[in-house]
Parts: sequence; C-alpha cells; structure tokens
Amino acid sequence: EDLKSAVPHVPPCKPASGKSVAIIGAGPAGLAAAHFLAREGHAVTVADRHDKAGGTLRSNTTEAELPREVLDAELAQLERLGIQFKLNVELGRDLTAEGLARGFEAVLLTVGEISPRETHNLGVTLGPSGIKTDPNTGWTSGRNVFAAGSAVKPVKQLVKAMSDGRAVAECVHRHLFGIA
Repeated sequence: EDLKSAVPHVPPCKPASGKSVAIIGAGPAGLAAAHFLAREGHAVTVADRHDKAGGTLRSNTTEAELPREVLDAELAQLERLGIQFKLNVELGRDLTAEGLARGFEAVLLTVGEISPRETHNLGVTLGPSGIKTDPNTGWTSGRNVFAAGSAVKPVKQLVKAMSDGRAVAECVHRHLFGIA
C-alpha cells in the first residue's frame, strides 16, 4: 500500500561507508543483497544482461503472482536507496572480472545458472552445481568475489534465493570492514 502513495517511505540507510560493491545479476538474490548493502551505507551498482531488472521475479512469475507494476515500484524503491542499475550489460562483453576488481571493493555474482565458459570469464572456479564458494561466506576463488543464489546451486524458490542474497550480503559487509 505504501508504494501507492505519492511519496513512498524510503527506509533509513547508514552513513556512506566509502565502500563500493558491484552485483552482477538483478534477480532475487542480487536485489536482496543490494537492498541490504545499500542500507549498510555501501555504494551499490547492480549490472544485468537483460533490459529490465528482476530476473526470475519477472520471468518465472505470472502477473497474478507478482504484478509487474508492483515489481517495478519495488525496483524504483531500490533506486531511491541509491542503488544504480546498469542494464543490457554482459560480463565478458561489457565487463571484465579484472575491471570489476579495480573499480569495486567487492563483487557479488548472482547471475543465475552459469556455464563453464562464463566462470572462466569471471576468474572463479566451477564446482559440481555452480560457482564453487565457501559454504559459510559465499566467498569464491576470485579476489574479493562472492557468489550466491543459482550461480552457486540451483534455487527453485524465490524466497530461498532472496534469503541466500541477504545472507551473502552480510558476509560481504563484514569483509568490507575486515570483520571475521
């Protein structure tokens, strides 16, 4: 209901941390992580290869399950938090792992199911079901690179994907401040 108001409520954010995070993939895991990290005061940029953010929230739900105007309003709320979206951007074509590492203190991969060729472009190791990560932190073999959601293992439930994104965002946040 709040989204229907002229000026929807924007949750408070902590002061700017001076840290920046790139999230590759604007699906449920990436969006949940972006929300948490922005509220912690980090500068967050979300890149996605599609022309609209939402990932499986947009492609695997019906209009009755998740009206597109509600999804678009929620995405606008994320922009009000200061999250920047870069759409129609593809890793390996427009972005490189090296460039991301130079431009951001941390990179979070939430790209959905991934092929061996794509993991090579990312500079991370492929495990049996996706990107190989530390199961407790989401940390990959890449320098300051984390992964979550279906990029790590198939996730069929949207709420689980969002939960994975939120959990790894906490680990990214702790990493940015050197908290074990």
